[in-house]
Order: sequence, then structure tokens, then C-alpha cells
Amino acid sequence: MSVPIPIWSSGLLAQEGLGVAFSNYLPSRAVQLNPALIADSRTYIDVHTIGLSFFGLNDHTYFASEGPGLWSALAGRGTSPVQSDAPGSRSGYIDFSFDGPGLFKVDGRQSFGLSTRYRAMFNGRGVPEELAQLFYHGFRYSPLYDQPLDLNGMTATAMAWGELNASYAYMLEVTDEHHLNAGITLKRLFGTDHYGLKLGEADYTFTSQDLRLTGLKGEYAYVKDNLGIGNGWAIDLGLMFRKTIDGRSTYVPFSKKSQCSQSDYKYEWGFSVLDLGAVRFNDNAAYVKVIEADVLWPDYIDSQLSDLEQLDVLLMERVETDQNITRRSSAYKVSLPSALSLQFDYNFSKGFHTSAMIQERIKRGGSFDLWRARVAAVIPRFESKDLEVALPLSTFEYEKLRVGLSVRYRSFTLGSDDLIDLALDRDLYGADIYFSFNILLLEGSECASSTKKSPKRLIAPCWGD
Repeated sequence: MSVPIPIWSSGLLAQEGLGVAFSNYLPSRAVQLNPALIADSRTYIDVHTIGLSFFGLNDHTYFASEGPGLWSALAGRGTSPVQSDAPGSRSGYIDFSFDGPGLFKVDGRQSFGLSTRYRAMFNGRGVPEELAQLFYHGFRYSPLYDQPLDLNGMTATAMAWGELNASYAYMLEVTDEHHLNAGITLKRLFGTDHYGLKLGEADYTFTSQDLRLTGLKGEYAYVKDNLGIGNGWAIDLGLMFRKTIDGRSTYVPFSKKSQCSQSDYKYEWGFSVLDLGAVRFNDNAAYVKVIEADVLWPDYIDSQLSDLEQLDVLLMERVETDQNITRRSSAYKVSLPSALSLQFDYNFSKGFHTSAMIQERIKRGGSFDLWRARVAAVIPRFESKDLEVALPLSTFEYEKLRVGLSVRYRSFTLGSDDLIDLALDRDLYGADIYFSFNILLLEGSECASSTKKSPKRLIAPCWGD
């Protein structure tokens, strides 16, 4: 037996964070993949202090790999992104989160957790190439003036919300051969703002003076930035089956009854349903369904919009007129990026593992619902209490190959799920990074109370000079 070993870990946690998603030492991270993973964690107590994450990808603008571009941008020298000349519509995906204070604890065969997060996401699809050029150059881009253009199936939605999360996991079945663990995370949601646009079809023309849309059909919605304006609930559910090595039906984590030792497994597989819920906006919100409309917007370039009230007035004047067919309401809901995730982890012994996962989004059917990226990944990794290294190989939307790297050494964790563009100096269409800051206690109080070994086993943070 030994004294408790606190470990300090710092880093950013991305929405996927594949390099640490299966970590047996970071339950505050694993719970985001499958809440059942916090049962029988190798960490007795995990105190999460703070974290940030960012993942963004688009197919319209990029930093070029040659000349001024990627490396100039990374070095802080001014450079402008380049437009893609590929034909077809454009899309974009942004996922950002701020992870606040949290606490996870193993209590025998059950585990508890409380966590806080602030998240923001943007999904855009079906943006016409010409409209993307106008966004890039500005609406004074004369080469597109007086040209007949059309929209068909364009959607864009962005939402920011806070979460207060309570997690619980329990070892449902413990035998000499296997463990079956179940977990749940209940989320209280606080929507802060949302913007949504869905255009079924429309013809449009820009001139130096006017914007004209004909046959416009679609929907739009937005709210003010005001904490608590939207409310809702969401849930994560998960199961995990573990094939144990030298298991015992009497096993209880972190107990003298089990000789204060941790169980080990040959492999585990599980599945989870994530972010099943929605935020409903009831106050200071506007939802408009445009059934049929013709819009003339004179002097659109010189329009000054300083807040959403002015935008609301403008849209009522230009779109919601007596000549057009529209319907307005002051309440609507936005579903979270729900997904079904399947996981597998194989233990080669001595800390070497290979994990795999498939994540498929669940379509909820709402006009402005957020959607999570479809991901398939294989993740070789090595883990111990001092060192953890992972090399996630994954695809974004089953198309773009991503190669990442995650490293935890005692007090520090740093990683990215997408380093291949940097390593090969390819055109950069997006970015991904994560790191974490946690305090981990690796032994339970029941076992620690009987030890009298020297405190030299403490692992202190390595801050550097």
C-alpha cells in the first residue's frame, strides 16, 4: 500500500478530444464520451479546475501551405486566407467549449460527478459559392453585381449555452469474469443566444444599390444575448461491458476488501447516447416562417444595424409585409447535437491499449437543430499514472483523415486530433487543440488511512523556470 498520490494535469479539452477520450485516469473527460466510464476509474477523486477547447473546419477559405500563409500565420505575421476555387456549395463547422469547475469521485461500486460547461457551436451547409464570395469580399464585390443567383437548401445555425451537469455511474454486475457498468448524466441547460437561417429556395440579385429576392421560402430565428433567456434539459446515457483479468465477484474499488488494488480488463466495449435534449427560447425571441415572399432592400450596403432590435425591425419592414405570406411566433426550440457513440478498448497489458469508436449523429428534425460531426477513429495509446501518450487516427464526416497526438506527463496534458496538415505543411482549412488542468487523487481514503509511508511519493506540479 502507499500514500495518496495527487497529480496536477493541465490542458484544453475539445468536444471530441479523442486522445484522452478513453483515459482511465481522467474521468472528467471520459464522462463526455460515455458516463459509464467513470465507474471503477483508476482515479479516486478528479477535481477539474478549468479548460477550453476549439475545433473549426470549413471548405471555403484556407491558409496556403506555400509562401506567406500557414507558417506566416502561425508566426504571427499578417496574412490573408485564400478562397477555394473548388465548385459546389460551402459548409462550416465550429465547436467551442469552456469547461468550468467539476468534481468526480468513486464511492465503492458507484461514482458521482458534478461539472459545468459553456458551449458554442456553429453549423452551416449548402452555402452557394457566389454567396460565400460575397461574405469573403464584402457586399461591394462588383463582379457578382447584376447576375441572376439562386439559393436552394442553405442552412446555418449557431447557439451558445451553459450546462450544469450531474453524473452517476454504477457497477450493475460484478462477477469473476466481467463487469457491467451503467451511467447517466443529467444536464440543466441555460441558452444565452441563438441565430438560425434555413432557406428552401430563392432567386436573388445584387446591384451597387439594391438587393432583390424573389420567391423566397424559408425560416429564420434569433434571440438576444442574455443569460437564462433559454432553458432546457438534456441527458447522456451509457453502458460499458468489461472482460476482466483475474476478476473477483467481491471486488469493490478502492477498498481494503479488495486489497486496495484496481481491477484490470482485457477488453471493454460500450455504447452511449449523447446530448439528447433541447433549449427552448421563450423570451425576447423571434421565429418567422416565410411561406412566400418577394423582398426589395434598397441601399442595403449602407444599412446600420447596431443591435438585434434594429435587425428585427428591418426584417419586419422588408420581409413581413402585407404582400408576403409569413408567420411569426416568439417561442421555439433548438435541439443539442445528439449522437450515438459505439466504443471498444483492447488492453495489450503493461499500459498499451488500442481503442476504436464510431459516432453517428441523431437527426431530430428541427429547422435549427445543431449537429455533431460523424467520426470514426482508431486510437493506439499508452497510459500510466505518470505518462499517457495517444495517437488518434480519425475521419471527419467519414471523409477527411485526421492524425493527432496527445501527451500527458504528470502535471501536463496537451493534444490535438488534427496535426496532419501542420506536419505535412498542407493547406490549412481548420484547427483543433485541447489541454486540461485537473487535480487527481489516485487512492481512496480507506486505503490511505492505513499507510505510513513517506510523503516523498507525492508528485508535485512541474512548472518550469
